Amino acid sequence: MNVSSNSTFSFGHGWTADLSGTYLAPERYGYERLRARGQIGVGLQKQLWANKATVKLSATDLLYTSPVRSTYAYANFEDTFFNRQDTRVMTLSFTYRFGNDKLAPIRRRQSGAEDEKRRAQ
Repeated sequence: MNVSSNSTFSFGHGWTADLSGTYLAPERYGYERLRARGQIGVGLQKQLWANKATVKLSATDLLYTSPVRSTYAYANFEDTFFNRQDTRVMTLSFTYRFGNDKLAPIRRRQSGAEDEKRRAQ
């Protein structure tokens, strides 16, 4: 079983926050048993300059719960595996949207094939 959830919260004045979480239930692959794992991530962002720019600060795996732990068991042999990765990461990003956002959307052109499909219905 895998469960994930993402939520976005708006606070007004261009501020939003993101909260995400993932849970992976224990798994079994032949002789291998993987323990449950998951992670929680958060983000905070602010729109600037009439929504042409965005500054975002985000962090992943806040509780450091995503390292992989597994056990291999076969006959009289048992081995435990623990894999620690750099999953706790903080990111600061700046995005600026260039160009004219006031242009009208491009008209969708129809081809002869679409005309044939309409006649067949």
